[in-house]
Amino acid sequence: SNLREAVKSNENIEVVVKKSNGEEWKFLTKHSMSGRQINTLLQGGIINHFKQELSNREVGADKKNTVTGDPRKEGDSLYS
Repeated sequence: SNLREAVKSNENIEVVVKKSNGEEWKFLTKHSMSGRQINTLLQGGIINHFKQELSNREVGADKKNTVTGDPRKEGDSLYS
């Protein structure tokens, strides 16, 4: 499955460790990141996250949906 989608939907993620002798070791794992941490990761890190936040503020997207004009409610995500 796609890693980005697995992280976003909190699915199991298969990790494959490939050794120099050709051996492979596989195991399943899950993350424990919050929604905010996931958004930051998927945006490419904290610098990109803040760039996007600033850009949204410049166009007013932090206060209202710039497509519908509806006010944003607490908990609305700008990135989902």
